[in-house]
Amino acid sequence: MEVFFLEKNKLKKLIRRQRAALTSDQVAKASQGVLRKFVALDVVRHAKRIAVYVSDDNEIDTSPII
Repeated sequence: MEVFFLEKNKLKKLIRRQRAALTSDQVAKASQGVLRKFVALDVVRHAKRIAVYVSDDNEIDTSPII
């Protein structure tokens, strides 16, 4: 089990480094694409409630959804 957690932590660090390397324009473009696809989903359009994480640390911007 320890090996799994070590690999998981390495993967998280790698993803954080890659995300940190993105420019604000890259994040904005990706965010717009995700938002466009998200709001087009039937399940989203017909949902009464949707849970969304607040974005942080150069992640996809979820504020337009919230």
